[in-house]
Amino acid sequence: MDSNGLADPYVKLHLLPGASKSNKLRTKTLRNTRNPVWNETLVYHGITDEDMQRKTLRQVEDKIPVSYTGNYSG
Repeated sequence: MDSNGLADPYVKLHLLPGASKSNKLRTKTLRNTRNPVWNETLVYHGITDEDMQRKTLRQVEDKIPVSYTGNYSG
């Protein structure tokens, strides 16, 4: 969050287990908003139904608790 109280949020998706780039997807960064709405479809290519039985989808949001003065508050 910047000094105006706005943020540049995004969401990351990780398909676990696995550390390859093909297991990581990221939305576009939305500039200057605290109420983001993503209307995006993120697609993993080459993932089978069998893979999905053994994997977990982890969503990571860009959330860092920062006060309006830019100080860490969490």
